[in-house]
Amino acid sequence: MQLSQGTRQRISFSHRALSSSSKAEKTQPPKKIWFRETGGLSFRCTACGKCCTGTKGAGKVWVNQKEREVIADELYMDVKSFDEAYITKDSSGQSPKRSLRTVDNRCIFLDPNTKQCSIYEVRPTQCRTYPFWPQMVVSPFDWKVAAMECEGIKVDDEQSLKNLCQDSRVSAKHVMDQVIVQSVHKSGEDMLYEDMIDSLDFIEQDTLEMFEHDLTEHNKRLTIYESDSILVQDNYFLDEEDINMSDREIRGPTRSLHFKSHLSVTQTEVLLYDQKSDVIPRSPQSLPIRHDRLVLDVHRAQYMAFGWIQPNKPLNVAIIGTGGGALPMYVLHHHQRKNESSPLQRVQTLDCVDASQEVLDVAKEYFGLQDTYPIRVICQMGEDYLPQNGLKLNILIIDVAKSTENPESESPVLIAPPESLVSQAFLDRLNSDLMDQDDAIVVWNVVNRNTSELKSLVQKIQSSFPHVHLLALPNNYILFASMHPRHWEQISSD
Repeated sequence: MQLSQGTRQRISFSHRALSSSSKAEKTQPPKKIWFRETGGLSFRCTACGKCCTGTKGAGKVWVNQKEREVIADELYMDVKSFDEAYITKDSSGQSPKRSLRTVDNRCIFLDPNTKQCSIYEVRPTQCRTYPFWPQMVVSPFDWKVAAMECEGIKVDDEQSLKNLCQDSRVSAKHVMDQVIVQSVHKSGEDMLYEDMIDSLDFIEQDTLEMFEHDLTEHNKRLTIYESDSILVQDNYFLDEEDINMSDREIRGPTRSLHFKSHLSVTQTEVLLYDQKSDVIPRSPQSLPIRHDRLVLDVHRAQYMAFGWIQPNKPLNVAIIGTGGGALPMYVLHHHQRKNESSPLQRVQTLDCVDASQEVLDVAKEYFGLQDTYPIRVICQMGEDYLPQNGLKLNILIIDVAKSTENPESESPVLIAPPESLVSQAFLDRLNSDLMDQDDAIVVWNVVNRNTSELKSLVQKIQSSFPHVHLLALPNNYILFASMHPRHWEQISSD
């Protein structure tokens, strides 16, 4: 069995580009993906079962018609009965897709006791190609992020990537074969894994090389700043679905800030102007950054607090845990009135507080954070912050996390907010010294809290701020608190 002509074309993303390129461009050798230089990647499955579980879609396995037929046959079932028992239909896209059902955030075929796959011999293509999916191997950064979730991936940060463990090395050719097959499977080709692997022998070498070239050329991350603790990079992706980015709806090139201790967490992300299609306005920093949009869902949710404050009211705002400054610059862009007809409140003070001077310096240099009126940049622990000149705040956003040991993994986890920013002493100070008693909202970003911890946190905050609203996001919660009733449901994030 061979791949259809349509899939052959999908394998080469560059067919259109080649047809319109100059002769000189066509003679340029195709670019090779980064792990060609290392001779491959280091991976050995430990059968931990983590790739079959999770709340972020990790346990969702897409299956085509032929895969469903093979699995049904393995289970001595007809396809209709199999679908009714084990398949979930997703009709949200242009064409319906089907996935294996999940139970308690795990694939239905993963035995919870043995952590073994009960249909391993006939498992779908998506399972067979893991972890060599395009979004996981497109850059060294993404491979390191994947290693935080998959214990079978070995990455040595202290030595060259060339020093791979010999007994777990996977050749570059094998990795690229898996990447291509996973891409073909995702495109909707109705074939089994073995048939797709065999069909690669019938694809012209030039086409395979151009697939690799485009994967490298159109999906890349460029390091802008790096220190022992911080990484800033620009991200360019042709097909951003499933790439290891933050949970976001906005497409386009971005700049992101990461702490090296938690690479998989995007601390700040801003949209860059597209050099090819956007008219880039001049700015004091001469940075190609768009402050008119918010990329991260957590920032969009935090901004909802502005919708609950009285219109036309001059605002005093503070953000504890400023990070790269995406949110305050967005607020400044929309709330620094240029005319009196604007329906948005005018911000008269905007304090940006962060405990790290390096983070604040990076925010100014690479993310365009201003330190001029009405913004005041303050390097200080959040619990020690006081507004200037005795002003009372209308909005206080607290976005601070603390790193703690994870008993289930070698990697630490982030817990937010830290106890110091929800202690009774801090809550009392909010009421007495910081917040406007007539019209004020406090916002907390809540991360990695289990159900009982979340309930206790809400009850604790309610003792000081009776009116609380909890907004669930894919990876965290945003907690809003006020002294007075609010129409929590009447809100807009944009």
